[in-house]
Amino acid sequence: LSIAVIRNNQVIKQSAYGLASIELNVPATLDTSYSLASMTKIFTASAVMLLVQDGKISLDDSITKVLRQLPAKWSHITIRHCLSHTSGLPDAITDDVNISMITGDRDELFKILEKMPLKGAGENSVYNQTGYTILGMIIEKISGIKYEQFVQERILNPAKITGAVFGDGWSIVPGRSNLYTSLQITADHSKLFVGKQGPVVMKDKIFHYGSKYMPDYMAPAGLINGTIRDLVNLENAFNEG
Repeated sequence: LSIAVIRNNQVIKQSAYGLASIELNVPATLDTSYSLASMTKIFTASAVMLLVQDGKISLDDSITKVLRQLPAKWSHITIRHCLSHTSGLPDAITDDVNISMITGDRDELFKILEKMPLKGAGENSVYNQTGYTILGMIIEKISGIKYEQFVQERILNPAKITGAVFGDGWSIVPGRSNLYTSLQITADHSKLFVGKQGPVVMKDKIFHYGSKYMPDYMAPAGLINGTIRDLVNLENAFNEG
């Protein structure tokens, strides 16, 4: 655990506890990098709002207005719907415990999703990775640069976030902590076990967990790694406008 407590825009406590690697007996520090997983969506949402601030897009623009290659039947879905998980789109992930994707190819993904049923846009909030994949594509289309470059230039650099790196479990991220799980695994050791009632939690042990693997097109949904210092700098940047 690496933790920071901020009060009145001032850091009043920063500490690290335990091990970043149990196997190598490496302690966690304030510079330990962690997989931020879906906290990446904060960066993506901020990038979208920068484009809104720039007057380049509106939250109520249709996603097909920006991305004409998307299915025409999605024309009622807006950028706001994608941001708020109310798009009604089918999810790109089929198993959110093991992060199992429909496909690793983005173009193929949308061909498959086009054939799947939609739910009503704006009716319910259902956590969804597809919307944030689309938001990443919109950022690239409007800005003319790669999503990662836009986030680097417009968010990370101005916020003085120096330790953030994009990458999944295959990537070499200096100083990144190992992942562990207390969930039971399948008999063949290939993935986490999901029973009829959901994942099964073990009481007596943990396993090394290395399956945070996601295709690059999912970067806007969950592929940033960063330190507690990076998150403090992000919070400060928000507070300072």
